[in-house]
Amino acid sequence: MSQVAASPEPFSARQTGVEVAAGDSTILEVVFSPSAEGDFSGNLTFTTDDPDHTQFTISLTGVGKSGELQVVCDFNGDGKKLINDVIAYLLYAKEHPEDLARLDWNGDGKYAINDAIMFLINLIQGTCPDALVELAGATDEIQAEKMEGLTQADIGYIEEMMALMDLTEEQEAAFRVALYGQAGMAALPEAMALDQNYPNPFNPATVISYAVPLGGADRRISIKVYDIRGALVRVLVDGIKQPGSHTVYWDGTDKTGRRVSSGIYLYRLRAGDTVFTRKMVVVN
Repeated sequence: MSQVAASPEPFSARQTGVEVAAGDSTILEVVFSPSAEGDFSGNLTFTTDDPDHTQFTISLTGVGKSGELQVVCDFNGDGKKLINDVIAYLLYAKEHPEDLARLDWNGDGKYAINDAIMFLINLIQGTCPDALVELAGATDEIQAEKMEGLTQADIGYIEEMMALMDLTEEQEAAFRVALYGQAGMAALPEAMALDQNYPNPFNPATVISYAVPLGGADRRISIKVYDIRGALVRVLVDGIKQPGSHTVYWDGTDKTGRRVSSGIYLYRLRAGDTVFTRKMVVVN
């Protein structure tokens, strides 16, 4: 058989796409983790490899009880102890912050970044309330696998949350393996950089490129344009940026939307104590 799946939530199969040879057998674990009290039902489906791709369905039922937390370290239900579970937890919390049954890790009746930190500690130490404890054991080893299907918005959000969690270098590295993969990590910049704008001189617009490295630097980036007297003309970037190469477009207008006059302008990148300043020329 193949293409095993349990649906809908709160049922999830720890393994999907399982293949079993004819005459053989396997055990498939289904996780039941409701976020509210009440009766729930779902289906476990699988197909055979016969010419008709026959599909079989097994009905699943469960009762969610009030007042019980359903916090589990294997948050994504894949049966593995990975940093990926923390990322899945954070992304779920972004969309469902009211689901305290799954998110209130420290039991204080609310969700905050401290819950994610406690989740991470339990995951690393193997002190989880679910069956993952038996699978993982008590270990400080941190593992991660490249997560598929993440959008740039997802990655950016996780980078923001990482900045709030006071992670060790090893923990940061594990998070980024999950976000970018090993190959993607190797391609990321090693140092902060600000390139010369292009074209320069320009009319009516120009592009500014900059690089944000992995770890070590404050990733809250600002890029501001000033006139030659030092007066602020325009804020182009102001916020946390994920590691990588970035570009920003300036259309030659000031903060009120009016076109600036011809002349020399300065653009300045600031990240913590790191500052880069370059000149550019507007020709109208």
